[in-house]
Amino acid sequence: MVRRYVKKSDRQVWNVGRITEAVDDIRTNKISLRAAETKYGIPHPTIRCHLMGLVKRPGRLGRFQAAHSDEFETELVSYILDMQQRFYGLTSSQVRSIVYELAEKRDI
Repeated sequence: MVRRYVKKSDRQVWNVGRITEAVDDIRTNKISLRAAETKYGIPHPTIRCHLMGLVKRPGRLGRFQAAHSDEFETELVSYILDMQQRFYGLTSSQVRSIVYELAEKRDI
């Protein structure tokens, strides 16, 4: 299990706001697709996919969805950090069992 992953590629260095601006400019015929590529620094295949509506979840890479919500994850992180501050560090297997118990409580 990787503890500190460092991103090695330069995929998706743009943010969702910039792609939205680029798509809006192209749809209102302010600039062309190639001009939007150079202006916003987004590859033209990416802009084209967003224009055609092929992207289901903008701003996320891959096809897999998160199993838990963001609030569930923040609650779990706060619990783990609280336990760490009390000098009771949790192993990865203990964290997995806690996640399972919380998911069972919430009927996920």
